Amino acid sequence: MIPQHLSLTNEHYTPLPIIDKVKLVFDGVIDTDPATCKRVNFERVQAKQYFDADGVNREWCGNVFLNPPGGRINNRSSQSIWFTAAVNKYRKKEIDSVIFLAFNMEILRVASELLTNQWVCIPHKRIAYDIYHADSQKYCPQKSPPHTSILIYLGQHPERFKAVFANMGTIWHFVN
Repeated sequence: MIPQHLSLTNEHYTPLPIIDKVKLVFDGVIDTDPATCKRVNFERVQAKQYFDADGVNREWCGNVFLNPPGGRINNRSSQSIWFTAAVNKYRKKEIDSVIFLAFNMEILRVASELLTNQWVCIPHKRIAYDIYHADSQKYCPQKSPPHTSILIYLGQHPERFKAVFANMGTIWHFVN
C-alpha cells in the first residue's frame, strides 16, 4: 500500500463549508445523517436524526447527508456498503434525497453499476477533511488530503445541487 494513502483513523469529518452547502440543497435541513456521532451531529451537522456505526442498518428518512466511515467491513469497502444502502433506500422511496460524500473515486465504479442517472461534483482540489483533537477539543483540517473526493446527488432537485456546488468543482451528469 502507498504510505500517503494510509490513515490512522477512519474518522474524517466533513468540513463545515460543505455541510453548509448540503443544507442549502436541502432547504436548510438535514433530516438524517446515518454515519455520525452525538458530538459531531450536535456541533456540526445538526441532522434531525443521526446514527453511529449501526446506521447502515437503521431506517432513514427525508434528506440524507452521508459521509461514511472509511475502511473495510468483511473485506468489502465500507463506502461501497453505505452507498449501496443509500441507493436501495432511495429506490424504495424510503428517503427523498441523498448527498453522498465519498473520499475515493472507486465509488464512481460502484455508482455506475447501481445507477442510470446521477449527478456528481468532482471538487477542483482535494478536500481536507477535519480531524478532531480531543486534547484541544478542536477540529483541524488534514494537512495533506490523501484522496480525491466526490459528492454524489440523488434527488429531485439536481438544478439546486448544481448551482450550490458549482463553485466547488465540476458538476457531471452521468447517464448509463
